[in-house]
Amino acid sequence: MRETWNTMRRCRLIQHGLVLGSILFLLISSIVPSIGKNVAEKTDESSFDSEILYVGGSGEGNYSKIQDAIDDASSGDTIYVYDDSAPYFEHVVVNKPIHLIGENANSTEINGSMLDSSLDTVSVVSDGATIHGFRITDNQGYYYQAAVKIIGNNTILSNCIISKNEWIGVYLVHASFSQIEDCELYENLIAIHLVDSTNNVLRNCRCHDNADAITLFSSSHDNQLIDCICFGNHFVNIHIQQSYGNQIIGCVCQNGYNGVSLAYAPDTTMRNNTLLDNYANFGIGSSSVTDFYCDIDTSNTINGKPMYYLIEQRNLVIDETATLSFLGLVNCHNISVKNRYFSHNFEGILLAGTTDSTIENCSFRNNDGHGMYLLSCRTITVKHCSFYSSFWDGIFLFDSSNNSITNCSYQESLSGVNLDYSANNTLQGLTIHHCNVGISFDSSGNNILRDIEMLQCGLQVTGTAPADYQNDVDFSNMVNGKPVCYYINQTNRTIPSNAGQVILTRCTGCVVTNCTLSNASIGLELAFSARNIIHDNILTNNSLVGIDLDGSENDNNVIRNNHLQGNNYGIDVDSSTMNVIQNNILTENGMAVSFDSCEHNTMVGNIINGGSYGLSLVTSATNIFMENIIRDASIFGIYFLSSNYNVLDSNAMINCSIMVYGYDESEYRNDVDETNTVNGKPVYYMNDRNGITIPGDAGEVLLVGSEQCVIKNLHLDKGTVGILLAYSSNTIIEGNIIQNQSMIAIDLG
Repeated sequence: MRETWNTMRRCRLIQHGLVLGSILFLLISSIVPSIGKNVAEKTDESSFDSEILYVGGSGEGNYSKIQDAIDDASSGDTIYVYDDSAPYFEHVVVNKPIHLIGENANSTEINGSMLDSSLDTVSVVSDGATIHGFRITDNQGYYYQAAVKIIGNNTILSNCIISKNEWIGVYLVHASFSQIEDCELYENLIAIHLVDSTNNVLRNCRCHDNADAITLFSSSHDNQLIDCICFGNHFVNIHIQQSYGNQIIGCVCQNGYNGVSLAYAPDTTMRNNTLLDNYANFGIGSSSVTDFYCDIDTSNTINGKPMYYLIEQRNLVIDETATLSFLGLVNCHNISVKNRYFSHNFEGILLAGTTDSTIENCSFRNNDGHGMYLLSCRTITVKHCSFYSSFWDGIFLFDSSNNSITNCSYQESLSGVNLDYSANNTLQGLTIHHCNVGISFDSSGNNILRDIEMLQCGLQVTGTAPADYQNDVDFSNMVNGKPVCYYINQTNRTIPSNAGQVILTRCTGCVVTNCTLSNASIGLELAFSARNIIHDNILTNNSLVGIDLDGSENDNNVIRNNHLQGNNYGIDVDSSTMNVIQNNILTENGMAVSFDSCEHNTMVGNIINGGSYGLSLVTSATNIFMENIIRDASIFGIYFLSSNYNVLDSNAMINCSIMVYGYDESEYRNDVDETNTVNGKPVYYMNDRNGITIPGDAGEVLLVGSEQCVIKNLHLDKGTVGILLAYSSNTIIEGNIIQNQSMIAIDLG
């Protein structure tokens, strides 16, 4: 459809004020790299001898669709799109190196609202394409669709407005040596998103009012972000993850939740960036010290104050006379930090690979991740510091040993102090108030705790081996004014009734009775402990678990006649066998009783009232549940997930019932007879039945591996699931009234 362009079209082109030669000259010019990095490759092909195809407008022979013009174009041609016929409701595929030029970015609109939800609005699959001067909007994709998706290399996208897309504005995937310039992006889920894309330049873009502004993920190396302005984004302004060698130069990140965040992003360079009024202005994280080797100098500011990011420095004092907004110490030695205030970053202070240093009399408030983050640090002393309202932890230690934390205070974080794979540390004289967990040990042994005061929180210890639980915690440590009883390798001991928290590691034959273990993190924790008796205790309002059988090999214990109320988990049993849970009352716990990877346990005569979940089994088999009452669990009464060959006998469920899920037929097979009831009516949980009709008195129906059954004229009310079929076929379900189920009326597996 190539035609000679008539005078009328040429006049119209001039009338609209567009000099194509000048624009194309600007578009194909290479970007001069900053800091000596050769990022953008120059396009070789000349545009001036190629043809111009027109879309829209009133000219004779003009195309009505952009894609038709692209299909007829040759490499190097220009397609000029008038705004008269906008919006263009099209899926545009740029599959050749052409120049696609819009008349006016404000009014030449490509609209994706009419597309299938699997389609991007504009897909660039060719190398060497140019797109300039469009508004691209309203893509309603269902998962990571984009207004502009760039797969080709050496693409130039400039002077575009990209807005109101359900997922991504500009999406670069496996794309290199492309340029995104002078674009405005707003009201997208992610404005600009790079995955496995290298050596690209993002310059002079304005990203505002998105969820995330600019994100680089998964091997997106050696890109440049230059003079971009990100403001008012709800979560991330600039985030780089698992990508190295990127540059952030002269950018502004303002009034977002996160300013700049780097995760596993070594060799990042930051120069002359301005971070203003974000909740967490800057953050950096990794589990490897080498990832913290980044070039971040004091030309970067947070709220007008310079960032200090020090690498391999020694023998420095940083006190109240220094003006700074963030402090990072990477492989430093003998640094003294004192009398400082740190707030509104992901971590107040970062220490990675740092040794023989002191943090003293500092205050940490409102940091989004950690007040202090210690990675692979040795002989650090933290003393007389206060930590308030860090989201995750006051202090987080990872792979850090022989450190001392003394006379510090912590409030309102998930954890006051969190030790992860960190041994031989000393914590003394700490006060920890109103945290979810006071002190957390995760695979961290041989630590010393002395004179710790925990209010409305306590200890949490997790691990995979007994050595992970072996810490020196004496009676000087308090939970709500009562001593922590942390016993290791004890036999036949009766725990004092004035305990504030009880932890038994490798203990046998111990008795815990008449204790009130409340308002802590975990009331009672057992690890690798067998044949203990836990009876007649009160465990209420613990933020994690009332009674926690953690780790594994907590076997042959008896838990009876206890009252558990208002805990996140009432009783949590992991990888343990032959325990008896009997005659306990569990009221308004989030999860009343949970079994994970457990066998041959017995639960009998317990009463569960309220809460979200009654009884949960995950990958657990051959357990027995008898004569329990489960009432008013708001989500499910009993839940089997990949759990089989369990026996249920004479359990009563009131206003809740059974839910089952498995990955093959065998994982649905449990022994549940009609003595189990839902609202006084029998549960019909049947395996391998053929040609039967379910009795009309059913309270719930579950059929596994069954055929040609009839479920008819039942009234199933106020359960979790009314009818569940798993690997069952040719079933007739008709004339039933199924109402007020908390999860599903009819579940066909």
